[in-house]
Amino acid sequence: MALRILTDEEIQTVSMKLAVDCMADAFRQHAAGNLVAPGRLTSDVNIGQLVFTVGATTAPHRVVGFRCYDFQQLSSPRRAELTVLLDADDGHLLGIVTGPLLGALRTGAIGGVAIDHLARRDTETLGLIGAGYQARTQLAAALAVRSFNTVRVFSRDQQKRQQFTDQMRSQFDCDIQEVETARHAAEEADVLICATTSSHPVIEARWLKPGVHINTIGPKFKGSHEVGLDVAGLATRLVTDSSAQLEADGETLLLHGMPQLDCVEDLSTIVASQGGGTGDHRLATDTTLFISLGLAGTEVFLAKRLMDSMEDGLQ
Repeated sequence: MALRILTDEEIQTVSMKLAVDCMADAFRQHAAGNLVAPGRLTSDVNIGQLVFTVGATTAPHRVVGFRCYDFQQLSSPRRAELTVLLDADDGHLLGIVTGPLLGALRTGAIGGVAIDHLARRDTETLGLIGAGYQARTQLAAALAVRSFNTVRVFSRDQQKRQQFTDQMRSQFDCDIQEVETARHAAEEADVLICATTSSHPVIEARWLKPGVHINTIGPKFKGSHEVGLDVAGLATRLVTDSSAQLEADGETLLLHGMPQLDCVEDLSTIVASQGGGTGDHRLATDTTLFISLGLAGTEVFLAKRLMDSMEDGLQ
């Protein structure tokens, strides 16, 4: 069999629904013990900082692999990523994915799974803070699992914000508004997504209405965080996709030493127990916070699913 190589060009054609469904299955496999997902590995090499997320699946396929990128070049428009898949039975190379879009697709799809299982069904307004490539997949995933009448987008970079909203309006059939402040994006939001690289909080708890669901994608460390302790303290339910990464981050984590840390639930357990996505179990006034840390192995899981679907012509 020829070596399968996927690039950003192929990844761009993948439907978000397929990616969200795949990630929901990955969480179910993780809960069942079929997806091995340790914390990420970081190696400082002086002129770079290589990050590896490694994982293995034992069902429905036996695959090991990793995703690698240089963290110091995270904002570079020329940066590359590499995802490698190996057969766990004989070690042969199954395939390679090049480019950063697989990681963004996977992270967006995980955000979609979180919204599907934690947010209310009767959502009308989506707030989005951030206008980078992660914000694109987060928005696509949110719209894949919920119907929103209005999307309010804020970014500190006015030109970037305008370009983002113009592009998103051409892709999605809903009212996507460019707003002037983070507060305007957050107030009245039924679902709020923070997808920034900000080292300071971009929202305040007092802006949020009861019953909001929040996804935080950006930094979550004591010295650098896009969502502060006031929001964590407001939440009636805190959930993460990677308890292993939560533990690995240790004392650097914003929540370290706080009582909320002991209350963080695992999204895999929630997805496995609920079956199909539903936010109907929650009270209308419950505020939920999803702490996206990146479940290792999901890049490998998604890459294998995409390679198989493209080969079968099912995409």
